[in-house]
Amino acid sequence: MQGSIRSLFSDQGDAFAEVSRSARQAEILIETISPLIEAFTSAACRLCTAVCCINRHSRFDHSDVIFMTALGKDIPEEDPGIADTDACRFLGMRGCVRKRSQRPYRCTWFFCEALMDQIMQQASSAEYRKFIEMLQDITTNRIAMIRDFETISSRLFSCRKMP
Repeated sequence: MQGSIRSLFSDQGDAFAEVSRSARQAEILIETISPLIEAFTSAACRLCTAVCCINRHSRFDHSDVIFMTALGKDIPEEDPGIADTDACRFLGMRGCVRKRSQRPYRCTWFFCEALMDQIMQQASSAEYRKFIEMLQDITTNRIAMIRDFETISSRLFSCRKMP
C-alpha cells in the first residue's frame, strides 16, 4: 500500500498538489495544538494505571499513509517482535517519541475519559471552544486530503485503463 501511494505521488506529483497542501495545513494545525494537548496529557497520563498507548495503535492505516506521503515523510517499519497489547513502540519515558503530526491519526486523537476530564478542568470556556475548533479544522483538512487523493487517483487509474 505505502509503495503504490508513494509511486503515485512521485509519478504524478503535480496532480496531488492540493492533497499535499491539505496535508501541510493539517500538519501546521496539529503542531499548533500539540503544546496544549501535551499540557493536558502531562497531567492526566502520569497518573494513569491503564496505559492506552499500546502497540496496536502504532500502525499507520491507509489515510495515515496518504498523509505522511503527501508530507514527504517516511513511515517506520512495523516491529513484528512487539505484541499488539505491549506498550507502543513509540512510547518513551516522557511520552511519545514522535512528533504529534507524525503519529497514526487514531493514536493522536484518542482522548480517554481521564484526559477529557483534565481538559474540562484545565481549559477555560474560550480555550475549550478554540481547542474543539482546531480539532474540527484538522479533521476537515484531513477529510479533504483523503477525498482529493481518492478522486485524483481514481481519475488517473481510469485514464490509464482507457484504450
